[in-house]
Amino acid sequence: MTVGTRPDPVTVVAQRVVSLVNEVMAGARPGRQVSPLFTVHLRGMLRRARPRPGAVARIRRLHITSHNDGVYEIVAVCTRAQRVTALGLQLTRAADGRWQVTDVAHPDLTGPHAPWAVANGPARAQRP
Repeated sequence: MTVGTRPDPVTVVAQRVVSLVNEVMAGARPGRQVSPLFTVHLRGMLRRARPRPGAVARIRRLHITSHNDGVYEIVAVCTRAQRVTALGLQLTRAADGRWQVTDVAHPDLTGPHAPWAVANGPARAQRP
């Protein structure tokens, strides 16, 4: 980055949200602190999350795509100790400018059938 340029706001928000989710998953931050960023359905998922205490995962790589104005799909590759995992998020920018996580896929949040479990509601949802 050259002096005087600003980072892309979507990248800044995506990095911050991924970091917050990683902190919740490590038990370093209570889910209720970040729940306003999530839809009602996803707030329940955060409350039921079972954190794995220890070091907070670090973002190794971040991919951001957008197919619609104000809707961004984020895939973060994160490392924690010797474990590498992926975190998928959908960020939506509301008309009032606020950001909200409208979908999430992470093995510790959604189970082995992610992202189908999120897309289809209950955790018993089957792969298409």
